[in-house]
Amino acid sequence: MIRFNKNQFSILCILLAFVSCGQNHSGNDRGLASVGEEFGIEIKLLDANSETIALRICNALRSKRSYWHSTPIIGKKANISVEGKNCSQENEQFDLETTISSTLMSNPIILDSLSNQTYYKEVLTESHGALSTVCPSIFAGDNPLEFYTQGSDRVYTQFAKIDSNSDRLTIKYAETNSNDQQEVSGYKVYKHVTYDIITSSTDATFLGTVSEISMVEACGEESFNRTRVQKLNSIL
Repeated sequence: MIRFNKNQFSILCILLAFVSCGQNHSGNDRGLASVGEEFGIEIKLLDANSETIALRICNALRSKRSYWHSTPIIGKKANISVEGKNCSQENEQFDLETTISSTLMSNPIILDSLSNQTYYKEVLTESHGALSTVCPSIFAGDNPLEFYTQGSDRVYTQFAKIDSNSDRLTIKYAETNSNDQQEVSGYKVYKHVTYDIITSSTDATFLGTVSEISMVEACGEESFNRTRVQKLNSIL
């Protein structure tokens, strides 16, 4: 049986808020301002501090993928808890036992279950998920842009240090804004997701573990936001 120790469990309990840090990159600051936040059309590179944190996160995620396949952690149970609100502002809350699954080293790792509940199933690694285009650039010693493209959208990446054990990745999904001439004038955030990641641990099982995922997404033309917080409680 594998469980978090007291220090690791405290990481899981940090900030039950539903939203992420804003542009000030304060590790413990989360605010609704990120949905609706606007970016210009200029192209910027990650700054040196963000690049350092990104390298630490990518290394931890790569170590996790390798260790989970070789130990194996694949096949063990992961207990998660999920809570939030849907676009009708109805509360959603449940606990779920999942199986850590993957057929090949090159395939995504999945938190598998028979449940029809909505939760984040794919495990974040350096090769799969939100950083799959960023980590290879970081490993190659390149200085990546602060965003990558996804169709006509821009996906902005922000990195912040939480404490001596954890770092935070914030992903902001932004759609195009157009001016009167139907030219792209900027990008507006409609969804953001934060991942709190253990980047320093004496137990290799927990290195690269995402202890908490927080999501906020605009509900179309409505003034409400859909929210979700998913926590990893244990690996058994």
